[in-house]
Amino acid sequence: MGYLVCQKSKCQQTYPIKDFSKDSRDVACEKCGGVLIDKDGRANMSQNATVIPVITAEELEVQRLEKIKRKHKELAALEREIQVLEDDEEN
Repeated sequence: MGYLVCQKSKCQQTYPIKDFSKDSRDVACEKCGGVLIDKDGRANMSQNATVIPVITAEELEVQRLEKIKRKHKELAALEREIQVLEDDEEN
């Protein structure tokens, strides 16, 4: 199924193509009021209903904290490895 996509970059709401005719012109997005189909009949289209996933600031913070936690674990493993190598070198 194909979809029309709102042309406003911060919205990108999708609508099934079957809801519009080839003669549809000057159609506004119901969500934000942006352009869905312009006065010349041009529209952005996609095969995917979720064109651009929306990522919130909270999700970014969670990802950042998870990355920090993962990096701390990697650092601890490297420090243990260095200690083992230094101990072997002394013996």
